[in-house]
Amino acid sequence: MSWSTSSTVMPAASLLLIHARIDSSTGFCDTAQSMEQFIVYRTIQGIGGGALMPDQINWRWIFYINLPFGIISLWFIAQFYRETLHLKKLKIDWFGALTLVGAVVSFMSAFELGGNRYAWDSTPILS
Repeated sequence: MSWSTSSTVMPAASLLLIHARIDSSTGFCDTAQSMEQFIVYRTIQGIGGGALMPDQINWRWIFYINLPFGIISLWFIAQFYRETLHLKKLKIDWFGALTLVGAVVSFMSAFELGGNRYAWDSTPILS
């Protein structure tokens, strides 16, 4: 993997958990009562985003595949959603997030340099 790719992957991987926490606390996933229900809701969100779209379909179909999900979602919102003003401050584990960033950067650096610049069993890679 080149450094240009690594520089894109490292921040994305590091911030994935923070994004998932913020994203899952808003909207559909916020109503989950169990981990199983949460996983089902996230799967539905992924399908709605075209995650299961095969490679043989033209890329423009990503817009069409979302139409039925959007219509169904609008119907459910109109029928069942009742807005309440309940503001809740998100709690993000910043120490854990920074630790995760450090771990991801360390692993990505080891995988980038291991086998190329340094041997896999060398001190810089293992430390």
